[in-house]
Amino acid sequence: MTINPTTGAIHWIPGAGQAGQTTVTVSAADPGGQSAETGFTVTVRAEAANNLPTIAPVDDQSVNIGEAVRITLSASDGALDSNVASVDITLSIV
Repeated sequence: MTINPTTGAIHWIPGAGQAGQTTVTVSAADPGGQSAETGFTVTVRAEAANNLPTIAPVDDQSVNIGEAVRITLSASDGALDSNVASVDITLSIV
């Protein structure tokens, strides 16, 4: 955490290990020896990164002409901590 001595702007980019509450105290002093102090709390939220969803591999399939084939897909998205909300499927028959 740094403070620009000219503007007083505070700059801080919290790291991965700094989640939670951090109490910050800032003080200023003038050449005459007078000073003032203030404090505040910053809450750093540890949100999951937006990772790509994953789809489990599917084995090659065979189906007879005129019959239906059913393929169950398993997909997840670690950022959601649950199943993927929707899946778009493109089927190409070659």
